[in-house]
Amino acid sequence: MNKQQLLNDVSFLNKCSLGSTDNRKEIYKLFLHWKFNGSDVNTRYNSKEELLDDITFIKSLQMNIMDQSKEILEVYNIWYSTSPDSFNYERIQSETMDAANMLVKISKDTGRSNQWMGTHTEYVMITPKRTYNLRPRNTKSVV
Repeated sequence: MNKQQLLNDVSFLNKCSLGSTDNRKEIYKLFLHWKFNGSDVNTRYNSKEELLDDITFIKSLQMNIMDQSKEILEVYNIWYSTSPDSFNYERIQSETMDAANMLVKISKDTGRSNQWMGTHTEYVMITPKRTYNLRPRNTKSVV
């Protein structure tokens, strides 16, 4: 199923003269079927224009206003988290690069960073220079 087929099915439902409430319920069922099985459902967005196209498409289906708002918010959230031109994407990319650069600075040479304010703990294996002849512990109790 694709968008065009969904629009054709919605047009058919509108011609069936179901009650307004029943019609909107059936349209939403068709929409959900397309959303989970459709061949042209966006799971990633590349631009604001793609988002606006999908919002216009959802509004053209004439679903219940609550269902319509929920679906528009869902595609907006997908755009917000995946599109290179979203408000969030640039911030996440910047934070990711900052974190990567900090790790590179820390891992260079000695593993110390001049960016770190605080104490550094180094664990060093200590091997004794001489051995000690320690007596075994007395396991008998004195009465």
